[in-house]
Amino acid sequence: MAQPALATVNPTTGAYLPYMSLKFAEPQDGAPLQVTKMDVNPAGTRLVAVGSFNTINGYARAQIAQLTTTGSQAGLAWWATDFYDQACDDEFPSIMRNVSFSPDGGYFVVVTTGGPRGPDSPCDESARWETSSTGGGLRPSWVDFTGGDTAYSVVVTGTAIYLGGHFRWENNPNGNNAEAAGAVSPPGISALDPSNGLPFTWNPTRNPLGVGVLDLLATSAGLWVASDTDHIANQYHARIAFMPLSGGFSVRGTAAPGLPAKVYKQGGSNPYASGSFTFNGSKITQTMGGAGGGINWSDVRGSFMLNGQVYIGQSNGQLVRRAFGGGAFGGQVGVTGADRVVADQDWHQDVQSITSMYFHQGRLYYTLAGQNQLYYRYFTAQSDVVGALRFTAGTSSAFGQVKSGFYAGGRYCYSVSSDANLRCMSVSYGTVTSGPAVVSGPGVDGRNWQSSAMFAFQT
Repeated sequence: MAQPALATVNPTTGAYLPYMSLKFAEPQDGAPLQVTKMDVNPAGTRLVAVGSFNTINGYARAQIAQLTTTGSQAGLAWWATDFYDQACDDEFPSIMRNVSFSPDGGYFVVVTTGGPRGPDSPCDESARWETSSTGGGLRPSWVDFTGGDTAYSVVVTGTAIYLGGHFRWENNPNGNNAEAAGAVSPPGISALDPSNGLPFTWNPTRNPLGVGVLDLLATSAGLWVASDTDHIANQYHARIAFMPLSGGFSVRGTAAPGLPAKVYKQGGSNPYASGSFTFNGSKITQTMGGAGGGINWSDVRGSFMLNGQVYIGQSNGQLVRRAFGGGAFGGQVGVTGADRVVADQDWHQDVQSITSMYFHQGRLYYTLAGQNQLYYRYFTAQSDVVGALRFTAGTSSAFGQVKSGFYAGGRYCYSVSSDANLRCMSVSYGTVTSGPAVVSGPGVDGRNWQSSAMFAFQT
């Protein structure tokens, strides 16, 4: 029975089983027809295969396919993308290198080779895909670029996505076999934030890089690493090493404030002034004292709070953070994650013009003075790394009027320069779903919302 690329066999006898009879065909130019890697979700209901094929049963599936593995026969899921149907370097007819499901089966991560081709390509990158998505023309939730090096292995845990290969950088979309603005350097092995693909601080290093880390295995005790070299974490471990979870660091949750929330309004006619208010999503229900912290808020370009830290954009283009528990502010700490290797001047120029900021699900959203777009960059608080690419989340004339603003529980609220009102709108991943509408102000409840910055604090 001819069954190229992928087949099923009896687990006891090894005899061919016709359970998987889908026909993989049309290999990449110069490559043999093959499935190079595959993974099955923990429930055993889905299989993702990657390799040098372009069709399955005549349906376009460029180098990746998702199969259903329930019922009497395996089937081809209505999950399709042309993302990998783009050229990389000619020496790589197939760029697919590995795939791994998350422990809950909700998503999977694919890693590739191919040479540096920039942020619009599928080359030399890792990408997260949602399992439950359906249709054609699907796109990854995020892509992280090495800027010219290969990841051969990937394994997903509940906390991190571990990659292994011979890459020199992460967060390097504009690199061309060199570090570019925003690049972070975890040589040969890294741990990425599942929400956005940015690297955590974990950086055992591998020297020399060799061909790379060829396989990874995550267990409840730690991570096994198999490579073609003898040194990792500045220790001798010939070809294989174990990285225990014991003694490592935990990653805190990064939920945005819900409702009700305590809102801090900073600056205004008095640049050192502060006030705090309780917000239930539709109106201000209480006024309390504030905490200005001796900060000249007229120099602030937006702020938000996350994990007990208030992040503050400054007029000099720097992002800093201060510990804050509702009372006094802690000392200032620079957020240098965007400048680990090469300073990201585009990001610092953005900070100088920011009017409001907020964080939600791995994204740092912000408005810029006079621009009608709501932008975002990926941001990981554990490592203070800011994404090297800027994206547009939504467009509204309201965004161009913002003087200061905050986000809580799906509501984005802001002040403008022309009056003292607080307006709120409902947003979903930056898209306006309702509003804006005035919820507080001199003519509503006697409150004045002229301010330099605002941020929400979970009550």
